[in-house]
Amino acid sequence: SVFDDQLNQLWEKEVNLPYKDELIDISDYEIDNKGNVHLITASYIDKREKKRDGKPNFTYKIISYSNEGRVSNEYPVKSDEKFISNMKMVFDDELNIYCGGFYSLKGTYSAAGSYFFKIDPKLEKIEPITFHKFDVDFLTQNMTEKEKGKIQKKASKGKNVEPIKYRVKQIILKNNGGVLLVGEQFYTELVSSTESSAVYTFYYYNDIVAISLSKDNQIEWQKRIPKKQTSKNDGGRFSSFATIVSHEKTYFVYNDHAKNLAYKGTGKIHMFDRGSESIVALTSIDHQGKQEKEILFYAKEAGVFVQSDLLEFISERDMILFGSKKKNYRLAKVSFKE
Repeated sequence: SVFDDQLNQLWEKEVNLPYKDELIDISDYEIDNKGNVHLITASYIDKREKKRDGKPNFTYKIISYSNEGRVSNEYPVKSDEKFISNMKMVFDDELNIYCGGFYSLKGTYSAAGSYFFKIDPKLEKIEPITFHKFDVDFLTQNMTEKEKGKIQKKASKGKNVEPIKYRVKQIILKNNGGVLLVGEQFYTELVSSTESSAVYTFYYYNDIVAISLSKDNQIEWQKRIPKKQTSKNDGGRFSSFATIVSHEKTYFVYNDHAKNLAYKGTGKIHMFDRGSESIVALTSIDHQGKQEKEILFYAKEAGVFVQSDLLEFISERDMILFGSKKKNYRLAKVSFKE
């Protein structure tokens, strides 16, 4: 069911996807400004497993429903040499579909680089995918000199130095026709207690990744914003980040440790630990990739930690923060001035 901004129903349709239920996932969906619905689906081969014998066992397809659901189109996303591991999409005013994310080499769990492509729904055509491999300079951002040395030594010997578990969170269209891919390193780990039969789930949300592409899909800059968030059995409630674009800058809001304000690209990154030095940080990146970081407020003074998945943007200049701690709940409004 699709509704307009006054909650009037525009159209409704029951759709039967042309796949067995157990062999398809709807990983994401979006609605464009004409009320057309677009699905990102992962279709599995024979068995519902992401990998079989170390190789990918699914492929992505974009399925679009337009003209009040009466017209459907499928756009398979394929690459013979590379494995597309995650995907997001966004639309321009002409309703072109822009898709991007991270890819790995087949048979690995690492992130080899980013990719991007465009779909023209009028021509029912998917453009060739542009791949950009991460270089060593990008991979060694926010590392200690010792860590950098290890990566550089491995790379010089032709060994795999790609980071693991990167996921794209958002694609932002820029005024100059380019795009900004925003993601982060995220993974979970199951740990069994040696003293009991309990099993704990640890959530890891690390560096934010921002990749700027020009109008012709060339890399302008790639940046990693240092961040280290780890939690147990909470679903990552106070982890990750939220993004807002205002006045030609992209802003990232997240819980952090106060000692990271002095971080200059080398040395130790302190983990957000919900302690007395926990802060809500605001990092900005301008159109040239320059970063600036500041404190919005100390969590101790506010009495809450921000939940980034519950942030709401009510305009291009204003956002609402939701924070909680035990039985305390607070709202805050942040306005971005020119």
